[in-house]
Amino acid sequence: MTELVSEYVEQQRAFYALHPDIMGTRFEIIMYDADRALAEALWQRIVARLEAWHAMFNRFDRESELSRLNDCNDTQWHAVSEELADVLALCRDYWLKTEYLFDITRRDMSLVEIGDGQVRKLSADVTLDLGGFAKGYALLRVREMLTEEGIGRAIVDFGHSTIMTIGRNGDEDWVIGLPSPYDGREVARFALNDQTLSTSGNTPAYAGHIVNPQSGERNNDRALSCIVAANPLDAEVLSTVQMIASEEQMGSVVANFD
Repeated sequence: MTELVSEYVEQQRAFYALHPDIMGTRFEIIMYDADRALAEALWQRIVARLEAWHAMFNRFDRESELSRLNDCNDTQWHAVSEELADVLALCRDYWLKTEYLFDITRRDMSLVEIGDGQVRKLSADVTLDLGGFAKGYALLRVREMLTEEGIGRAIVDFGHSTIMTIGRNGDEDWVIGLPSPYDGREVARFALNDQTLSTSGNTPAYAGHIVNPQSGERNNDRALSCIVAANPLDAEVLSTVQMIASEEQMGSVVANFD
């Protein structure tokens, strides 16, 4: 069983917590200026939601809702949960806003129809992959939970590739250094103010996983893509898109976002 970690520092009214293995990575959070009881209760709610999303979105788990949908090798309508239907509708919206570069089918999102709590694939062999979306979606919902509980200053590190900040770090911005996965040296530095930094790219051990749905080509470049945005889901999606878009395409896509 995964062991969660949490600690409250009374002097700073800071609550630190870690889930070491969730959604394929680790989730760390620090909430500042927080009442201990409120922070601990909020952390338990966050953990419950993370584990629910893990169970829903993990395509490698044959029992997940996404895997069960992928296993439906037909073109019939299939009932899905309200949240998964909403997620797939969001993915379709991002497919349109990114001018068809963000595509969870890696092929053609128009082959997926969503309506009234049901989904069907227009081609039986279509599979769905929420990589490049799920973490951003989770952070968007976690941000809503924190804001609703009045947490005005926090930082979340989701797998060292996506950093979300709420508010500022006291009187200063949050300063985030970006190390190269190839030699560890810092290659960029970002100042975040109530923003999210999302990084996509290749590493020595993991490359070629980002596919251009329009050409079918995999990006194997020794490259990193970084996006800073107020909306964590926008940041997550666009950091993936930037890995496969030309400069001209990216300029056009960004114009569709706030």
